Amino acid sequence: MNIKEEKRELRFEILDKLKRQNLTERKTKSSIITQKILLSPDFKNAERVMLYAAMTYEVETRDIITHAFRMRKKVILPLLDREKREITPCEIKDFEKETQWCTYGFREPNHSFRNNIEVGKIDIVIIPGICFDTKNNRLGRGIGCYDKFLSLLKPDIITIGLGFDFQIRAKIPTEKHDVPLTEVISNN
Repeated sequence: MNIKEEKRELRFEILDKLKRQNLTERKTKSSIITQKILLSPDFKNAERVMLYAAMTYEVETRDIITHAFRMRKKVILPLLDREKREITPCEIKDFEKETQWCTYGFREPNHSFRNNIEVGKIDIVIIPGICFDTKNNRLGRGIGCYDKFLSLLKPDIITIGLGFDFQIRAKIPTEKHDVPLTEVISNN
C-alpha cells in the first residue's frame, strides 16, 4: 500500500470514529481541550489568534473564540478556496454577524465583512485535523490547503493542532509537502 492509500484509509477510519462519537463525550473532551488552550502561555501571550470554526464532529472551538474576544485578542478565521487550495486569513469582530455556514459544513468569514490579514501578522494558528502523531505531524482532509498555508508562516509562529485522544497515533504516514505543527493538544 502506498502513502496516499494509507492516508485515505486512516482518514476513513478516524472520520468514522469522529462521526460516531456521542455529543456528550465530544462536549466533555472539547471542554478539556479548551481549558488547555486557554491556560497555554502561547495562547495567553498572542495578540492575533487564528482559529477555525469546527464542523459538528470536530473539537468544538466556539468557547475558545468567545474567550479570545473577551481577552481582547484579534480573532482570525480561515476563508477556504478549495479550487485554488488556498486559505485567506480574515479578522472577525463578531462571530454571529461576520460568519456564515459554508457548503462544507462549518462557519467561515462572510464575504461582505471580509477583512484579510497578512499571514506575517498572525501570532498563533490553531488548526483542525483528522489525525495527528506524537511528532506533531497532521493528517488533514487531503486537499492541501492547510499545508500550503502553513508553509507560508514564519518559523516562529506557533501552530497547534486540536484532536480527541483517538485522533492521536504514534506515527502517521507523511509526505514531503506535509508541514509538522509546533504542538498537538488533545483531551489526554
